Formats: sequence, C-alpha cells, structure tokens
Amino acid sequence: MVSGAVDLALVDEPFIPLATQHASIAHRELHADPLYCVLPADHPRATCATIDLREMARESWVIDHPTCPFYRQTLALCQAAGFQPIVIANTESVSVSSSLVRSGAGIAILPGLALAGVTDLAIRPIVPPITRRLYGVFRRDAHLRPSIATALDLLTDTAGSVGRSVAAMASKNRPPSPVRR
Repeated sequence: MVSGAVDLALVDEPFIPLATQHASIAHRELHADPLYCVLPADHPRATCATIDLREMARESWVIDHPTCPFYRQTLALCQAAGFQPIVIANTESVSVSSSLVRSGAGIAILPGLALAGVTDLAIRPIVPPITRRLYGVFRRDAHLRPSIATALDLLTDTAGSVGRSVAAMASKNRPPSPVRR
C-alpha cells in the first residue's frame, strides 16, 4: 500500500495497528460485526435468546486454524469465560465450520458477516456482546478520490445491511421444540 500498488485494503481489528503504523496510511471503520455462537438446530440451547459462553464450557468446539487471529480471539473469549475449549476441529473455512456444527460435531463462534444466508443452524448473540471491527485502510487522503470514497461507502452500507439481516435472522431462527441430546 505504501508503494502505491494497492489503493484499498480491508482488515479486521487485530491488524489495524499494523496497517496504520506508517504515516502515509489512514483507515476508516466500516462495520462493527457482532460475533455469534453457532449451534446445531437441535442443540439444547438452540431456543435460548442469547448465549453466555460460561455455559458452554463442556461443549466440543470448532474453531479457526491456530495461525489465524480469529483462533486466538476465540481462545481468549473462552478463557475469559473461565474455560479452555475442547477443540475437535480447526478450519479456516466458514463452510466447513458450519458443516461440522450442522452435523452435531461441535459449536462455533463466527462473525455475523460470515453467517449471511445460514438458515439451518441456531445463531445466537453472545452476552455480553462481542464484536470485531472491520476497517478500510488506504493511503492518506486517498479517501478524497471519488472511487475510494464510493468503495468505502458501499462497503459500509453493504456490511451494515448484511449485519442487520443476520441479526434479524438470529432473533427469529429459534426452533420451537429442539430435540434434546
């Protein structure tokens, strides 16, 4: 980016300090993306309006790959809730995570934007709420260019729209009578 080879980059919270260490780089927050606990539709807690992670200590977990920042964030959230997660699988793929949760192998924490269109899993807000922040990073004053300004605005609007859709889905997709395991 500093060399001018890239006009705009999307980064999430763990990388924003690195992305803005250079004086010629600026950033704009695009979206605060809530994290959700994702459960099989027949999970005993699937009908709960929210999930307190302290109640999930005995669950099997599907989490990101250990080289990814989201892996460290998930571990930190579980540890802050007082437990070390029982990890049954690591994957960088949201579709693999979702498939493993769907099969009943475990539960996961996933960002809302990754859950757009998922209708067959229980998606529950975590309490207290936890978000990851997404940023557009660009060369200082590049946001004054119409193309960069438009891209930033479209990313903000789209992320907000998808986020609202997932939040609405999470409040509605509670199965009426889950099968107890």
